[in-house]
Amino acid sequence: MSDRLLRQDVLHEFEYEPSLDATHIGVTVDEGVVTLTGHVASYAEKIEAERAARRVRGVRAIAQEVHVQSSQDARFSDDALAKRAADIIGWNIQVPSDSIRITVQDGWATLSGEVDWQFQKHSSASPETAQDDRSADGCDIAGEAGRATQALLERA
Repeated sequence: MSDRLLRQDVLHEFEYEPSLDATHIGVTVDEGVVTLTGHVASYAEKIEAERAARRVRGVRAIAQEVHVQSSQDARFSDDALAKRAADIIGWNIQVPSDSIRITVQDGWATLSGEVDWQFQKHSSASPETAQDDRSADGCDIAGEAGRATQALLERA
């Protein structure tokens, strides 16, 4: 069985396991060795992901790299921050959302792109939008205007 088909079988097994939310679990396969990465909400889900992968014929070994992330920690994950940033930029009628690119890594957001007007640049990262006064030195929107946007993303 090819690694590609084995990976697909593991993903299908996850879909049919009702006690597992595998939305944030990644699966890679190399010569029958399945590596599970990502995060789940509970230790029970972590164990169930491993059990489900073991049930698939052709799995020779499993590297378990899934982390348990509490619901409080989940709201600070990079994917949640990226979604929140995209939503906030999309809601701001002064900033054309298709001109701003958002990258989140290790809890830091970087906004890049070009806008036509200075007020759009400042609007995308204004303290009123951020609703928080924490500093965010790692954030950039075509210069220094992105500082408050990081504070917005850190606020949960």
